Amino acid sequence: MPPLIVVSPFQMDRYRISDALPPQDQRILLQAQTGGQASFVRVTLYLDDEPLATFDQPPYQLWWPLQSGVHRVHAVGETSDGQTISSEPILFNVVDSTS
Repeated sequence: MPPLIVVSPFQMDRYRISDALPPQDQRILLQAQTGGQASFVRVTLYLDDEPLATFDQPPYQLWWPLQSGVHRVHAVGETSDGQTISSEPILFNVVDSTS
């Protein structure tokens, strides 16, 4: 098992923004977790190569408001000796209600 993985969303998930719900109620969980015996002093979640949040301990997760487009999420963990380990990227798609 890889030392750091994105567990939500799944690869190539597809989400639709609804006109029937307020925008603030349309969010998805972005979450990473460690695999095997891996241990990190810090984990940062990235969306489209921009840092979203940094965590000092699990859970490594946040609720992200849906925005149209194809998005890429990955996590980067920093070990106690300063090494960084990146998860595999996950791609997902958000379409608006007219698509």
